[in-house]
Parts: sequence; structure tokens; C-alpha cells
Amino acid sequence: MKIIGFHHIAVDSMDTERSRKFYQALGGRVLLAIPREDDGGFNYQIEIAPGYVIEIQPPRSRAASSPAGWNHIAFQTDDCAEACKAVEAAGGIVSRGQSERRMMGTIPFCNAIVSGPDGERIELLQLL
Repeated sequence: MKIIGFHHIAVDSMDTERSRKFYQALGGRVLLAIPREDDGGFNYQIEIAPGYVIEIQPPRSRAASSPAGWNHIAFQTDDCAEACKAVEAAGGIVSRGQSERRMMGTIPFCNAIVSGPDGERIELLQLL
């Protein structure tokens, strides 16, 4: 298992359209608009500089096992299950182990939710 890259930092936004316009005005490029079923709006992944992506989403679930609606950092890994084992071996906490196959727009993935030594939330993301 290895971390193969930075994927995104998620930030809460009370108005994702306003935030999207703001980051686009700063030169950001929308990579993905992910429809939300709850209110018909979108979560946005915006590349703000080459290789640096922010995901804008409204505050929602605060459950430790969910990456939706809370600030977190996401690392891309080549093996999500092994990454969870590495987190535990390093002293971190696995809040939710590897998920089943899911879709991010048209991109299949699985993920896990873990915490670092200071309680920081980390999403481990494996593109399939």
C-alpha cells in the first residue's frame, strides 16, 4: 500500500454556487459537479492550481463515518484496505473501513474514513 497522491481538501459552504463562482473568479476550473439528491444542488471539485483540488459541499452529516459535509483532507491510495491497516499501525483510528464500490460522477471508487493523531479527518480514496 502507498499513498499515490493528494486528491482534495473538502470545505463546507453554506452556498456552494457562491463559492464556485468565487473560486472560478480566482482562476479555478470546475473538474466535477456532483449532483446532490437532497436539494438539487451540486458539490463541486475545483482545481485551484495544477494538482490542487478543493471540494465544496454544504454542511451535512457530522457522523464520524461519513466524509460528506465536513472539512477533511483526502489522499489517493492504490489499496484502500491496506491503507487502513497502515493508519492503525501508525496510531490512527479507522472510523469506517473500505466502502463498497461507489461512483463520483462517472468515476468508480471506494474509500475509507480515518482520523490522524490529532483527530483530523482523512478520506482514503482508491479510484477503481
